[in-house]
Amino acid sequence: MEINKVRIHDIPEEERPRERLIRNGPESLSNAELLGIILRTGSKEENVINLCSRILTEYSIKQLSLANVSRLMQVHGIGKAKAAQIAAVFELARRLETFAEEPKRKICSPKDVYTLMYPKMREQKKKNS
Repeated sequence: MEINKVRIHDIPEEERPRERLIRNGPESLSNAELLGIILRTGSKEENVINLCSRILTEYSIKQLSLANVSRLMQVHGIGKAKAAQIAAVFELARRLETFAEEPKRKICSPKDVYTLMYPKMREQKKKNS
């Protein structure tokens, strides 16, 4: 059986990415395995881990985080659903960057303004580029 054709279900359960994440934590997985957990399935030609490995050879994590859905769909094996999943996970990461539990922030210095506004300004700059 070709390595690209090996399905995740053909891998012993204790070696599968999701089970290893549960057992050892997310830091024990490669970027391709983490992305594979998010995408869940591969394509007809390759399993999800090989698909994700190929994506990550074409794009760095940073480039992947900035790619829009239509650009992601240009990658062989990535359709609307997988492109939307990738875009969604990186949007959640961006939102986490600006998340604050307190309802209001008190601004007392220029540094406070920077901390509050920089992530939003950076995102706007990326969209305009």
